[in-house]
Amino acid sequence: MPRVTQAHLDARHRQIMTAAHRCFARRGLHETTMQEIADEAGLSAGALYRYFEGKEALIEALADWGREFKQEALEELSPGGGAKALARAVEAILGPLEVDSAETDAALRLDVRLWGEALDQPAIRRLFRQEMAALRDPIATFVQSERRAGRIRRDVDPEAVAEAVVALLAGLELQKAFDPELDVARYARTIGKVLGSLG
Repeated sequence: MPRVTQAHLDARHRQIMTAAHRCFARRGLHETTMQEIADEAGLSAGALYRYFEGKEALIEALADWGREFKQEALEELSPGGGAKALARAVEAILGPLEVDSAETDAALRLDVRLWGEALDQPAIRRLFRQEMAALRDPIATFVQSERRAGRIRRDVDPEAVAEAVVALLAGLELQKAFDPELDVARYARTIGKVLGSLG
C-alpha cells in the first residue's frame, strides 16, 4: 500500500478547513453539520472524521489558521525599525481584507458569527482571547523595546497601541462584512500614517 505523504495530508487538511469555513460562514455553527462539511469538501463523512473529531476541533483549527497568518505579518516588526516597522506590520495584517473574493467574504462572515457565539460559549471566547493576545502581545513588546531605544516617542503607551491595533482590525472586519465596497487600502494607508507618526 503506498505511503501517504505529508504534502497529501496537509492538502487534505486545508481542503477540509476551506470547506468548513464556507459552511460555517453560510449557515452558522449550530446549523452546519459534519456531513455538510464533508459534502462541501467532496469527501465521505468517515474520511472527514479521520482528520477532525468534530466541529469544535474544526473551529480550533480555523482559529490556528488565522493566527498563523497574523504571525507572518508580525515578522515586519524588525528590531530597530521603529514606528515605520510597526506601520508596515499593521498594513500587512490588514492587507488580506483588501482582496475581494469569496474566501475573504466567507472569512469575514465567519468571524462575525463567531464573535456572537463567543459571548455565550467560553471555549470560543477563549480562542478569540488567545488570538487577540497573539497579536497584541508582540506589538506591545515591540513598541516597548523601540520606545526604550528612542525610536518611538517616550509618551507612547505600548499596551494602549497594541490594544488599539486589535480594535482597529476587529472594527475593519465588521465594516467590511457589512459593506464589501469599503476601501480597505485607503483605511490601511491612513492607519499606517498614524502609526508611522509615533516615531
